[in-house]
Amino acid sequence: MQALRILGASLASAMAHPRVLLTGYAVVTLPALAVVAPAYHAWRERLDHHPAAGLHVDQLLDTDLLRHEPATVLRLAPALIVVLVLGAYLSGGAVRTVATGAPFRYESFLVEGARMFLRSLRLLAVGLVAALLLGWGMRALDAWLVGGWLHAREPGTWLALVPEALGLLHAVLFLTLVFTAKGALAHLAATERRSALAAFAVASGRLLRHPLQAGTLILGLALLWLLGSHGFGAATVYLLDVRGQVLPAFATGQLGILWTQVVILASLLAARRLVAGSGPARVIELEAERDLADVTPPTRP
Repeated sequence: MQALRILGASLASAMAHPRVLLTGYAVVTLPALAVVAPAYHAWRERLDHHPAAGLHVDQLLDTDLLRHEPATVLRLAPALIVVLVLGAYLSGGAVRTVATGAPFRYESFLVEGARMFLRSLRLLAVGLVAALLLGWGMRALDAWLVGGWLHAREPGTWLALVPEALGLLHAVLFLTLVFTAKGALAHLAATERRSALAAFAVASGRLLRHPLQAGTLILGLALLWLLGSHGFGAATVYLLDVRGQVLPAFATGQLGILWTQVVILASLLAARRLVAGSGPARVIELEAERDLADVTPPTRP
């Protein structure tokens, strides 16, 4: 029940900060449109002489397609870097303002994002390395199981489920890694420490001490995102393909992107509540100590 309360409070708090959500929306959408739109139109020009061929924007993110189109990858890479860096900046601001429960000011959100920026970048680097190691480990496990162990067994129904189970395990571990990174950022913000590795260790220990709460939060956030994205996506397809209404379909699709920002912010707030507590007392105490140190003259020996 505690995890459900944290989930509900985090979701409500995220939706109560529209300026933060719209800022995150702009940070994600504008770089994506600037890079994906030219690639999309280039592909459409290639397919103009095939009347039966079609292309959707989300196909540009398909790994099989990108593997054969390195130029598209080069166009997408700068946008991805911009989104990650600006996302780290906004996350630092959110965890220092929105997540504390203190009265919110947009100016403080931007200032605190700048104060946390270097720590957020270090944490992002550690998280990216951990994600790469996770992907390498899962590929190695898949090669051992599917390429070796399964070939030595008699074919059966349950053996066919092993690749799907590995894919599900990879998704769960990746979501856990992302949630741990958000908890580590909350720890850095609440304690004023700078070590990203130590923050990851603290957040991991907190999740391991409360596995039921952490699992419920991760599963709940994933389900909220999937249900919302599927709903907005189905509505967009219906408005565009069945009703032929372009502008309502576009607006509905943008609402789906905004819903993603709601879940991202809610996950950060939930990680803050689980790892570093929900109140602003610790942050206020640390800021008071820092301000006192700034105004107190040094004592002479």
